[in-house]
Amino acid sequence: MNFYYMFIIQGEKVESIKNIGEVTSKSDNLLEIFIQDVSGGGRYNNGLEIIIEEVCGKFSYKGINLIQYDDAYKLRYLYRAGSSRGTDITPTSKVTDIEKTFLNKIIKAFPEGIKFCGKEFKDEKEILTGISSVLNENSAYILEDLKKELTNVPKKEGSFITVAVEDNSGKGYIGDFKVFNKKVVDDALKKFRYSETYKKEVYKDSAVCCLCRKKKEDIFGLVNIFPFYTIDKEGYIAGGFDYERAWRNFPVCKDCAVKLESGKNYLDDYLTFTFYGRKYYLIPKLIFGKDLLKVLDNYKILNSKDAEDVRNKYAGVEEHTLRFLGKQENSISYDLMFIEKNNAALNILLNIEDVAPSRFKKIFSTLDYIRSLEFFEDKIVSFQLLSNVFPRDKFNRYFLETIDKIISDNKIDYKFIMRFFNEYIIDAYKRSEKDEISKEKDSYSTATFRVFGFLYFLEYLNLFKNRKEEIYMSLENKVWDIKDYSSKGEVFQTFFQEANPFFNTSSKKAVFLTGYVAERLLNIQYSREKRKPFLARLKGLKLNKKDVTRLIPEIQNKLIEYKSENYNEVFNLISEYVIDSNGLENLSDLDIPVYFSMGMNMDKNFVITKKKDEN
Repeated sequence: MNFYYMFIIQGEKVESIKNIGEVTSKSDNLLEIFIQDVSGGGRYNNGLEIIIEEVCGKFSYKGINLIQYDDAYKLRYLYRAGSSRGTDITPTSKVTDIEKTFLNKIIKAFPEGIKFCGKEFKDEKEILTGISSVLNENSAYILEDLKKELTNVPKKEGSFITVAVEDNSGKGYIGDFKVFNKKVVDDALKKFRYSETYKKEVYKDSAVCCLCRKKKEDIFGLVNIFPFYTIDKEGYIAGGFDYERAWRNFPVCKDCAVKLESGKNYLDDYLTFTFYGRKYYLIPKLIFGKDLLKVLDNYKILNSKDAEDVRNKYAGVEEHTLRFLGKQENSISYDLMFIEKNNAALNILLNIEDVAPSRFKKIFSTLDYIRSLEFFEDKIVSFQLLSNVFPRDKFNRYFLETIDKIISDNKIDYKFIMRFFNEYIIDAYKRSEKDEISKEKDSYSTATFRVFGFLYFLEYLNLFKNRKEEIYMSLENKVWDIKDYSSKGEVFQTFFQEANPFFNTSSKKAVFLTGYVAERLLNIQYSREKRKPFLARLKGLKLNKKDVTRLIPEIQNKLIEYKSENYNEVFNLISEYVIDSNGLENLSDLDIPVYFSMGMNMDKNFVITKKKDEN
């Protein structure tokens, strides 16, 4: 990210995050501000206490105690994250891998604490040395007990490890050690002003703070809550590699730095969400700032231990947060910052700004309406399709760009997205040809209707470039039966009208019906021969206009061979559409796989004869 973009992001986002820190800070006590919620807003609620017993100055390992996180003990757990590759600031850590967390973070945090003691905390140094020795001497047993106790924690729930000391006066925690209290505060303040890489201060004794715009003493140059840039690279430093002047990149006073730190911690704990595996920060921006605390408290439920109830209430694990936003008043807007951590840096993948609750409401009320239609009631209409066609490891950029356009109400390139939808359907078709069944991948029918449902959703929101006027869309029916119509032609024509605007050309109708009769032929072949030799003529669905016009007489002749002549009226209708479209002249090859597949997979939606073998 270049410095200019970093500066714009800082200017737009940091003020909002500072405001969050200002209203959520319950104290002026720096320790209370700098410690972090080890439960991560409820995601790591299970605590594994390593109990060390002290009797007459001698320490021994007693066992593991499984607890539930208690916010009243936040100061006693005393958690503050450190380096991802090193220790945390204290011997309290979130569990990633149980063995690595215990050996690399818990055990190794004690020597660092002992070193920090100096002469000021001589008595505590002796205690920490005793605890450290017990942990090292019993590491194998402790690790075995930790693993055993972890089996009592549900797999989807996170855990943390801390150390507690029991003596005749009761139980003590990491937060009861003054040395760790001081270490937490000193570490936080040091990072605001000191470069570990170059061992130099990035600091000004007096200057104007870029946030409060007041001249203050103690101006820090490394208040980098989002590590968008590094002063270790020349392009990011005002004045080149002159560290004495590097503070000018982002000069922040101590008061604002503390509020930013508090706001960033709040974002991490309560305003970090995922959307189909993509992590994002939700940053609310109010017209009336005095309501901010009330609004923030309202969001805590989304990441609380009761989140499962909320997900059930808002229908869809991946949708529940955005649905919730759609129910808020329009006196607020939201920024969604999609992020990805890369070692110590934070990559901003997408920044969606100033989204009103009414937009979220429009998106999800549309989804709900489509899902309520009889045609779609047993089909999947969701954003999952985008995650399937744009996997994170290959096309994550396209996923995010499409999400951005949907949320921001910007037009989507129809030709671009159809290329990927076609590939998705064709892959599913190939699996069906081989009779492959996969729990992880869609069947041919599911893939077809998933694509059509999402296209219907995008069209309903008027997100394609080719439509300017509003239209009525309501695909209410699920089955079109000849008994309700005067002819077979009327059966299909009624469907085409109800599926407005997807069948707005004769060529699309012709392709759909060709797919329909192709499927009828394949079903008859399998019914009589237990095989489908005509599949080879479909070229794996990689069809063009010439292929479609070739298939029409081939299918008709084959049906005549099988003495299945109930489709003559359908073929007459196909011929009319082909002639009317001047030989499919206005048909794009991009539309063929979807419309052909729709016809094939909707063969049971049309009842055009009373004979069971033909239906």
